[in-house]
Amino acid sequence: MVDGGAQKDAIRSQIRLIAREVAALEADYARAVEHDSQTTDTLMQLQNEYAVFKEAQSRKDAEAWQEMARDSYIEPTYGAE
Repeated sequence: MVDGGAQKDAIRSQIRLIAREVAALEADYARAVEHDSQTTDTLMQLQNEYAVFKEAQSRKDAEAWQEMARDSYIEPTYGAE
């Protein structure tokens, strides 16, 4: 459209169209960056919550093992007859 004897109005119209498309793409990019930031924040929060959960679960499992060991402990009967 720019080559040859294209009219100035047609060229200006194309420039305005391109400018609108660029503005729309910039807005889309800004929304994508914001969404990525929110997604990253959510992921970090979930990872932290999972780490806390796993730590609590490990403590609970350790306590259960200790309790089981106490319950199954048999007193030695050295020389008791």
